[in-house]
Amino acid sequence: MAIATLMAFGFAYATSSPVLQTAVQRASTPRSRAFAFSLWYVSFNLAGALVGFMIDGTRDAFRDPVTHALVRRAVHLPVLGERMMSAHAAILGEGVFFATIAALIVLTIRKNFGELPRDEKSAAVEKPNPLKVLGSVLKDPPFWRFMFMLLLFSLVKMIFQHMHFTWPSYVTRTEGESFPVGKVWALNSWMILVLAPLGTAITRRYRPLDVLLVGAFLTAASPFVLCFGSSMPFQLGMIVLLTIGEALWSPRLYEYNVSIAPPGREATYVSLASLPYFFAKLVVGPVGGTLLGRYVPEHGPRDPAMLWAVIGAITMVGPVGILLSRNWISKKDEAAKAAV
Repeated sequence: MAIATLMAFGFAYATSSPVLQTAVQRASTPRSRAFAFSLWYVSFNLAGALVGFMIDGTRDAFRDPVTHALVRRAVHLPVLGERMMSAHAAILGEGVFFATIAALIVLTIRKNFGELPRDEKSAAVEKPNPLKVLGSVLKDPPFWRFMFMLLLFSLVKMIFQHMHFTWPSYVTRTEGESFPVGKVWALNSWMILVLAPLGTAITRRYRPLDVLLVGAFLTAASPFVLCFGSSMPFQLGMIVLLTIGEALWSPRLYEYNVSIAPPGREATYVSLASLPYFFAKLVVGPVGGTLLGRYVPEHGPRDPAMLWAVIGAITMVGPVGILLSRNWISKKDEAAKAAV
């Protein structure tokens, strides 16, 4: 059931995320595009800011009042009736509820959103076969330089998967089950609400690759903060440094993904641009589990500093690699030059 559900989620993400990014590009002008992607990024971080409190509140509702350990409870569900549920099952149920609302909202979107007016459509060239579009994109040398950069960036983005997979187990093992995992990680989303538009306003006149590099270095350096300690100040310091870097590079990377694509091929570029990140995500789960078992096991001696030193070293390969190859990545050609 878990595998089937995850596969369904992967299909849903693969078919929706590229279309959403293309929609933001079509709904904005070149002058306002950076802010459009910044506000789009803010929108789903607003959800992230709220869900942290929901997760902690749900976990608290399933705690034993004496031992404070998570226990199963009887929950009355509409239609299904009373069921014995765990806190994790309840959290997944909340996700299904909100996803259903999102699906209903999507049904109200105009089918012809972003299309040319009728008089222009008549003169437009007929849409090519999707396989031909894919083939022409794969033959484009700038696209492969772009993919190389994204492969290195995926090492930076892996830190977010570690924050979802590795960090909760690490922090509850070192600081106790009562540590407010959801509320502390929600700080990331609350800061993004302010820092993403602010970072875009400050850096909009700078070259995109320069901004991406500075932000990537800050995010990649954040795991090293936890090498100095695991108490709350170090946890907050790590998240603050990670978020400042994220606010610089993440919205601009979404904008960059669609800006280099030829007109009408934005979704193809964005879809293929997601591949390096998802291949990297396949590595995070096994690596995080192995590192946890070795350095922060559930029982026995622990070395949390080494856990985050290894994660930080892997993450730092991304910005260092981009810095060393930036001249090749940004090699001048007419398409890339016009996009930048």
